[in-house]
Amino acid sequence: MNPLKFDGSEGATALLERYQSMESTFLHIECPEDKTTRFASSVFGKRALTWWVQEKSTRGAEVAKALPWEELKGIMNEDFCPPNELMNLEVEFFNLKQVGSDKVTYTARLNELSILVPHLVTPLSRGISKYIQGLPRQIQDSVKAVLPKLFARRLSLLHPCLTTTLRREPSKATRRL
Repeated sequence: MNPLKFDGSEGATALLERYQSMESTFLHIECPEDKTTRFASSVFGKRALTWWVQEKSTRGAEVAKALPWEELKGIMNEDFCPPNELMNLEVEFFNLKQVGSDKVTYTARLNELSILVPHLVTPLSRGISKYIQGLPRQIQDSVKAVLPKLFARRLSLLHPCLTTTLRREPSKATRRL
């Protein structure tokens, strides 16, 4: 399984596809967590490769290659998501609502956007609130009434950083509901 190449000029949505491709490859080849950035950087080309050479020069090659995958994605978001596209994604995020009973599409798009605009779902309580606000009004109260732990477990469908945050600080996340 080969991950999609990344040249750094495709925009935010293509960047998200590269992340998904890379994470799928990590799982498939059982890539150790401490090697994910080394492996991910092997598919950089053109502008992305030039950027990576500069990152290694600035940080030191070994430090750059040892960056955790989530941190590398954050740095890449800053450098490869044009500000106007990022602003459009933020607007889409704020306006995102579930249409009808299609919770799968709503949850999937919220997940995608949370990867590209993680500051809008951090801390976890903010992500949970956004999820609930996007649900149809008639079910928001029902969802809020569900035990917070049960609801938080269901959020594992959302962005992995939300799940990671939940594991680190469950009491803070659930208290704010």
